[in-house]
Amino acid sequence: MTLMANKKYIGIDIGGTKVYGIVFQNGEIIEELRQKTPTNNWEEFLTNFVTSLKKDHNILGIGIAVAGALDETKSFVEKTPNIKNIIGVNFKKLLEDKFKIETKLENDANCFAWGEYLYGNGKGMKTVAVITLGTGLGTGLILDNKLFSGSFGSAPEGGHNIVRAGGVKCRCGAKGCWEQYASSQFFLRQMGNNPATVFQKAKDGNKQALKLWKFYGYWVGIGLATIGNMFEPEGIVIGGSIVRAWDFFAKDMENTFRKTVFSPIASKKIKILRAKLGIKAAAIGAARLF
Repeated sequence: MTLMANKKYIGIDIGGTKVYGIVFQNGEIIEELRQKTPTNNWEEFLTNFVTSLKKDHNILGIGIAVAGALDETKSFVEKTPNIKNIIGVNFKKLLEDKFKIETKLENDANCFAWGEYLYGNGKGMKTVAVITLGTGLGTGLILDNKLFSGSFGSAPEGGHNIVRAGGVKCRCGAKGCWEQYASSQFFLRQMGNNPATVFQKAKDGNKQALKLWKFYGYWVGIGLATIGNMFEPEGIVIGGSIVRAWDFFAKDMENTFRKTVFSPIASKKIKILRAKLGIKAAAIGAARLF
């Protein structure tokens, strides 16, 4: 994963509602493109998307960030609760056959983590965990300066750690997954609104919304303590759309984490930081897979 000077790479982040792509050179974004996520015909969509990004640039690699568990060859998504129509689409073969450019596929949270580690608030840390809070809950991990994806390429999936045995049924089929208590699903279930609406209500002084954000912070902190216990990273960087409401849940999140994590040293020294790169992190990380 050593980026060569003056070389250009494409990074694409495939989300549930939008696809965001960049051309990346020497640590800078020189082209950007955003389009609505398609409901079918991925071959046509990606061919046109890459063509629009590529233009006359000499591209050496295409990195794709996508939610879900990948197959062992990291060519396609085998399981995802959020973008069903993407399962089985062989992105690697599709783009390599069409453009004759090396293509790499990686979990979106892993790409987000890699981007934050290289250019964001994870920079300078040897070991860092990154959490994304949004429609789902993603986790990425850098161990000893290397992106960790497990023995078979699909780890870590911290959003599906069980934080409440026999709890709410998750879209993955299990019960009590962290994702159900620390993603947008929590707000939809508790208040019937998405996080953005509950955020606005909290800003307007709505007592129910303010209380709910504190409870949400508790559940995020519970899951972070598990991350701290297992990996003891130097820092935990938190991103995703929900962090816009940071001021309403961060204190309860951090207090819960520091009270719950086992090691007194870890409780004192692990940094909890808001992500720096925002929505660009996963695309940047994808471009830097080479």
